[in-house]
Amino acid sequence: MNYQDLLRELSFLQLKYHGVTLGSMCLAVAIALTVLLGLRQLRGTIVRRLQRFAARTTTTLDDLTLALVRRTNLIFLLAVSLYAGSLALPLRHRTITNLQLALMFVMLWQVGLWAHEV
Repeated sequence: MNYQDLLRELSFLQLKYHGVTLGSMCLAVAIALTVLLGLRQLRGTIVRRLQRFAARTTTTLDDLTLALVRRTNLIFLLAVSLYAGSLALPLRHRTITNLQLALMFVMLWQVGLWAHEV
């Protein structure tokens, strides 16, 4: 299979829905999933390392940090991931503003969850 055959096979990725190609949508989904998986992995790694560190110390600061990282909600991680994926899409300015506003709302909600822990 040469390059021209490959382009013909993948021509469906040029189909548009509301002005956005299917290829761009696939890229946005791939970015969102990668960011979500990476953030969940990072949260798990931080929790494990902080648990080991907190077990060796007597201060409460590391215990508080561990509790805050554990309290980081999946909805917050999902919102950050979806926003990151949306950056790959050619969206209108109003849509981008609405996405940023929604992300800000979720961030404030997450800060509220963290504040409740303190």
